[in-house]
Amino acid sequence: MRELVSIIIPVYNRELFIVDSLNSARNQTYENIEIIVIDNFSTDNTWDVIKSISEQDNRIKIFQNSHNIGPVNSWFKGIALASGEFIKIIWSDDFIDDTFVSKAMELYNEDTAFVMSGTRNFSLEGYQNFSKFQKLKAINSKQYLSDVLIYNRYKFPVSPGCAIFRKRAIIENVPKSLENLDNLDFSKNGAGIDLLFFLTSTLTGSKIKIIDENLSHFRAHSDSITVQESDSLYKYYEIAKLYFINKHANEFLNEFKTSLRIKSWFNPTFITLNKQIEGKYVFNLKFVRLFLNELLIYIFRVPKYFLKKIFVARVL
Repeated sequence: MRELVSIIIPVYNRELFIVDSLNSARNQTYENIEIIVIDNFSTDNTWDVIKSISEQDNRIKIFQNSHNIGPVNSWFKGIALASGEFIKIIWSDDFIDDTFVSKAMELYNEDTAFVMSGTRNFSLEGYQNFSKFQKLKAINSKQYLSDVLIYNRYKFPVSPGCAIFRKRAIIENVPKSLENLDNLDFSKNGAGIDLLFFLTSTLTGSKIKIIDENLSHFRAHSDSITVQESDSLYKYYEIAKLYFINKHANEFLNEFKTSLRIKSWFNPTFITLNKQIEGKYVFNLKFVRLFLNELLIYIFRVPKYFLKKIFVARVL
């Protein structure tokens, strides 16, 4: 496929990292691309760096917000400005391999919901947390939804930074915020909204294609998504899942309610959300695996809680 791919880079105060992100977009072997950079009124030298690089490459289109409109609104501004049928987001502190777009577009056809690659987390200490889900190479949309919404066996990422989506799937189906009884502000950090990029894209195709390589590189640093109360972050994602189920995938409601009940045994923050869900509890052997997974998370989470410093990467 040689359709135009719009690479979108939302940025705020990333003067130290934006060059890596921009260069990874510029160096793509896939030729038919445009690069859209949305600067969210940075207060450091980010805008000057962006302007300098854009003068060297006419594929780069740069825009600066007149004030800080929040990360999610910047994402959607970039998507609205995109001319391509396909969109690729690169976070301003991350980068992708030069062949990412080419290899992703080779896998796209009419029944493809989206294409993603394996991921790597890295820091000054080097690479950590290489993903393994990419060994699947492909999975049908129903199986993917079952795993992401309920069982989490394959540990699929929630960061759109590892995937290419159809623009219309995002424009037509992903909200900028979600109403909730806990008054959580979904525009604050994008948690939950990012997952909906994946979930709603399953409405446009029956298969998810996966590049069997770790082509997406996520940087862990002190200014990345740092959360003192990690439990609240997980709640954003559960609310986003419930939104999608209620709107598009009601067949998963009973299993989701059951999974939340299991999670609430180890994480009380889910109790009130579980009570809001209509439906009944069900059981199958997959929930045994889920129980053991949540038990392990709990065992390793408790010591971190007392350290009072929990760093949460974009791929939870």
